[in-house]
Amino acid sequence: MRKGSDVIDKVVVTYDTGEKVVRIIDLIFDQKRNQLLGFLVAEKGLFRDAKVIPLEEVQAIGLDAIVVNSKASIVKAHRIPVIKEILHQGIVLRKKRILTTEGLDLGILVDLFFDERSGLVEGYEVSGGVFADAYSGRSFVPAAETLKIGDDVAFVPPQTAQMMEEQVGGIRGAVQATGDRLQDSADTTNRRLQTAVQTVNEQLQSSVESVNRGLQEASQNAGEQLQAATDATSSKLQDLNRDATASLTNNLVDPAEQKVYVIGKHVERDVLTPDGNVLLLQGQEVTLVDAEAADRMGILDELYRATGGSLTANISRNLQAATESFSNGIGSVTHSSTAHLRRSIDSLADMAIEQARKRAESRANSAC
Repeated sequence: MRKGSDVIDKVVVTYDTGEKVVRIIDLIFDQKRNQLLGFLVAEKGLFRDAKVIPLEEVQAIGLDAIVVNSKASIVKAHRIPVIKEILHQGIVLRKKRILTTEGLDLGILVDLFFDERSGLVEGYEVSGGVFADAYSGRSFVPAAETLKIGDDVAFVPPQTAQMMEEQVGGIRGAVQATGDRLQDSADTTNRRLQTAVQTVNEQLQSSVESVNRGLQEASQNAGEQLQAATDATSSKLQDLNRDATASLTNNLVDPAEQKVYVIGKHVERDVLTPDGNVLLLQGQEVTLVDAEAADRMGILDELYRATGGSLTANISRNLQAATESFSNGIGSVTHSSTAHLRRSIDSLADMAIEQARKRAESRANSAC
């Protein structure tokens, strides 16, 4: 027998690959069959559907982890109609007060116990109530096949209280045995009053439930249409944003450089596959297999950024190369201009010397 709260937040590991994939968020409970159907691992949001693990996909529930067959064990909730309906109703067990149908307060439900193989709920842990343990303030309520869960209160049949009464012992049992004899006459009167009140409440509850069902159906239809439109728009926006980011990253950093960079690095955040599954959890080291898988799925650029890859490194290198090339070009032009200037000066000097020589010869000839 397993305690429900002990399963919450446990990591889920796949048997076929040994990967840590998700964590348990909550339990999915069918009140009509008194049965645990599976576990919620990803809540429904603006961009994705809720994801669940059916109980039949669970191989083992250990102290530190839950082992499932494979990643395929994690499915979208809408693929399992009974689970989809339960999640839509938003039934919450914890913090509900448990009363018998005769109005006896059994306490506030704080946890449940279930068989990890069959999923059958075997009982509930409640705080307070008439049968609370004298020391811990807690008691065990045996599971009832006719459990009825309302907005604020869960009802169980009167025989549930009788089974709890048989389990009471110690100081509490001694005090109760003495008080029972004094309570008998008062109980008879109270039961009659409770029966009358219960009849009126049931009639009122039936009317309220009928109105609520009509409102819920209208609200559900409008909500589903709005959600469908929102999901479609959000999906298109995500795809556009994803494509733009990937294109920018690949233009700035060659994919081959990205793959070399990420191997051996640790991811700074969870990296998800395009279908919403976990490729790497935060803190995990990237292997060559991980890098190649990311490349095949078209998310190598996301893995590159998740490991701290810089988009400006190549820009800096290209700018440095351009600067050096420009400097070398200026140096080459300057050297060429200087040589040309020197040749021009030498030519002018030669011309001046030749003209001076000719004038000297002319003056010498005139003197003769």
